[in-house]
Amino acid sequence: MPALASINQKSGNTWSSLESNRKGLTNLRDSSRNLASITAS
Repeated sequence: MPALASINQKSGNTWSSLESNRKGLTNLRDSSRNLASITAS
C-alpha cells in the first residue's frame, strides 16, 4: 500500500511540474507577443 501512495505522489509531482511548465511557456509566448507589438509600433 505505501508503494502505491509513493507512486501517486510521484505522478502528482510530475503533473504539477508539467502544469507549471505550461504556464511558463504561456507567459513566455505572451511576453514575446508584447515585445513584438512594442517593436512594431
